[in-house]
Amino acid sequence: MCKDVEVILLQLVCRLPECRKNFHICHSCYRGHSYCSHRCRTIARRRQLKAANLRYNKTPEARQDRSDRQRAWRERQKLRVPCSHNDFVMYQGSILFLAVAVSVCHWIFNRQRAILEEKSRALHLSGLSRCIICGRVSRLVTPFFIKRRPYP
Repeated sequence: MCKDVEVILLQLVCRLPECRKNFHICHSCYRGHSYCSHRCRTIARRRQLKAANLRYNKTPEARQDRSDRQRAWRERQKLRVPCSHNDFVMYQGSILFLAVAVSVCHWIFNRQRAILEEKSRALHLSGLSRCIICGRVSRLVTPFFIKRRPYP
């Protein structure tokens, strides 16, 4: 690819109803992206799975599966041997060390996020757009990108 040619970015809108954020992506990175971040994609996927699970739970097959699972669980509980409380051992780890390690990691994460936000703010003020995948910067944005759908 020629280094002198400036890349054209696609302007898309996040499909998550609460977000609806505009984001940019270059043609070489575009693979059918519909969400601006991993967080939005995860939220949408959880909602899809929850809706599918609710639809499945209303079917007779789901009721049969639940009753079979419950029956098997009751059978396992009948065979279970109660344990003696003398077998338990207390954990002798250092909770203070764990708290310090977590707070240091949290501080480092917040510092890196602040640096990225500062770079992003400077980029936004310069009037340039950035690809959310590879980070390429460009002044050229096409807001009228139409996704091509394969027709059977």
